[in-house]
Amino acid sequence: MARATKKTPGDSDEPDRSMLVPRIKTSAFNDAMKKMKIPADQLPFSEPLVADLVVAYAFDLPGMFQMASLDSILELGIQKEDIRSVAIENLRRSLPEIGATDHGEFQRIVTGENLEACTLLAVRFWDQVTEETESEVVVAVPSRDVVLYCSSESEEGIEALRSLTEEVLEEESTHALSDQLLVWRDGRWEKFARK
Repeated sequence: MARATKKTPGDSDEPDRSMLVPRIKTSAFNDAMKKMKIPADQLPFSEPLVADLVVAYAFDLPGMFQMASLDSILELGIQKEDIRSVAIENLRRSLPEIGATDHGEFQRIVTGENLEACTLLAVRFWDQVTEETESEVVVAVPSRDVVLYCSSESEEGIEALRSLTEEVLEEESTHALSDQLLVWRDGRWEKFARK
């Protein structure tokens, strides 16, 4: 996966634990990888997140993300149960402050670097947004760089999220994610369903 970054002195093309970062993908990504008949020990390692989304792992190398297999991660001395926390800690260092732009009935996450979808893993951020929002927070993640949210009490906001999700998914092929709406509840994501 190509990525525009500049190489700086000391950069290496050899992965180390400080380069492991999370990437948000779909279960369809996993299915596609398996259909390519990649040997099981070389498949990108991923874990379920919510609905049809998974957390996959990659090495943030100069100029690109290289998907990481479980074996390649374990070789760095990272225990399986620590993979997500190590990757999130590395992401925090490279992720600029999470911002949001106001679009009336909904907000749009802005980070740059195509890391918007990775903000789903920013627990403190979503807890804070929930504290500032009437009722629960509903989120749409139609692509890696489009994350929208609104209050679960806003019918107009939820309709806007559904409509914009359809538009993004029609236009986006390479980095499309989910058509599902999510809700932040008790410190974790769940599929959103109207009560």
